[in-house]
Amino acid sequence: MKLPALLCLFTAGWLASCAAPSAPAGPDGAVDGRDTGDGAGDDGLGGQGEGDAGACAIDPAAFQSIGAAEPAEIATVIRVSWQAPEATRTWVRYTDSLGLQRDVPMDSLGGVSLRGLQPDAAVPYRLVAEIDGALYCTDTLQATTGALPGGLPELVLSGDPDAVSPAFMAITILTPDKRFAVVVDTLGQIVWAWEPPAEIAHTQPIFRAAFSLDGEAILVNTQGSPGDPGALWRVPWSGADIQTHLFENIHRDFVELPDGGLAFLGWESRSTEGGELLRGDVVFELSPAGDLTQTWNVFDDFPHDLGTTTPLGYIDGPGVREWTHANALSYDSSTGAYLIGLPELTENGSSLPPGSLISVDRDSRALNWELSYQRGDFDLDSPDLIEAPHSLQRVEGGLLVFNRGGPQSCSRANEIALDFEAGEATSVWSSLSDQCVHTTFLGEAHRLPDGDTILQYSSAGQLDLAGEDGTAKWRLQADLGAGFGFVDYRSRLYGAPLEPN
Repeated sequence: MKLPALLCLFTAGWLASCAAPSAPAGPDGAVDGRDTGDGAGDDGLGGQGEGDAGACAIDPAAFQSIGAAEPAEIATVIRVSWQAPEATRTWVRYTDSLGLQRDVPMDSLGGVSLRGLQPDAAVPYRLVAEIDGALYCTDTLQATTGALPGGLPELVLSGDPDAVSPAFMAITILTPDKRFAVVVDTLGQIVWAWEPPAEIAHTQPIFRAAFSLDGEAILVNTQGSPGDPGALWRVPWSGADIQTHLFENIHRDFVELPDGGLAFLGWESRSTEGGELLRGDVVFELSPAGDLTQTWNVFDDFPHDLGTTTPLGYIDGPGVREWTHANALSYDSSTGAYLIGLPELTENGSSLPPGSLISVDRDSRALNWELSYQRGDFDLDSPDLIEAPHSLQRVEGGLLVFNRGGPQSCSRANEIALDFEAGEATSVWSSLSDQCVHTTFLGEAHRLPDGDTILQYSSAGQLDLAGEDGTAKWRLQADLGAGFGFVDYRSRLYGAPLEPN
């Protein structure tokens, strides 16, 4: 099968950096560090005589070649470097923006990038080494972060931050004239921000920001079109050595795969007898080595007679009709299947609501099942289980879906139980809002390990964390005129995620 035209650009050293080396184990046997409490010293970082598990004897002689701790290209990241030649283990101890103490082991380059820091802030830290079973550390050292990029909107936090688990979220922020990928903590503070090149992201939003599975970068995408390619970026925390892949036919969503590759939504156009171009959705995979393959094509599973009728869909320019309008892609590692949302997939003449949610086996490329009012493998017990769906996540027993809804409806999340034997789809949970928010653009729901649910109302610039009763207990809102893209969640900023994908 001939692949659509594409252009891939690699920054120097990209292929060598695709598989990042694993970091050595930290003092608690993890790569991320830990919350070790407040400590008894003035800086809260532990020291001689504190008597807790993190206590260390102050001995600067245990350390050599301590480099100047300075902001990276992204100024809220501080790079610390040192040597401890007699140590069996060595790490840096600091406190992040959430007030949690982190112990982070030296990486393969001889240092640590301090992450999760407030802008324009003093950052105290200590170097720690284990030598012959004893802990030694430096006096308190200090670095200072720089400013965030200009043009970011103000974020306003409401609700109780203590009512939610402390964590970080990667999200895109869209203003009338700028686009940003940011990391924000559950105190509502932006601790990392990157602005993509204007020459690539000048006409299209950046849709998703996601933490890489190895914990070493933020992944970002934007949409393309013929003659105006979109991009997939891998942006290291430091902002240096960014990897860029350009594709003319990339659009809404992408997901990182367990093998380090990337899967993304794309388009394929086919000509009709009437002279129109019918644009359908495909899934592409980009391997870590840079090879591109097509994994799924909507025309294969939902054949359409191009010579007789044109399906309903968006008019996407003169002579071009977008048929299925896929806008959600996720990967269920437990079944090895893609989950794809097709909110405009319809049969001509049908009076039933459009839209399908499908599961596609990654290896065989076969359609596993379809959830739809017009066809498929399930009877739906409610007329609003699927209503302009704009995200889907596999949860225990079924799916979590964000329904954008019609122009007069309130956008919401629905959890749908799937009974494969009986062929039934049943509503078991839905979000409740103290206000009716209709999302005209994107929107997303994501269930967290602690049972809370992220509700992301893109066009409204509103991000909620809802409890098990469906009501929001935490809310982040952007200034009027700013919106959000898709969101990702991490309880830690180092190493692989503790949370299931």
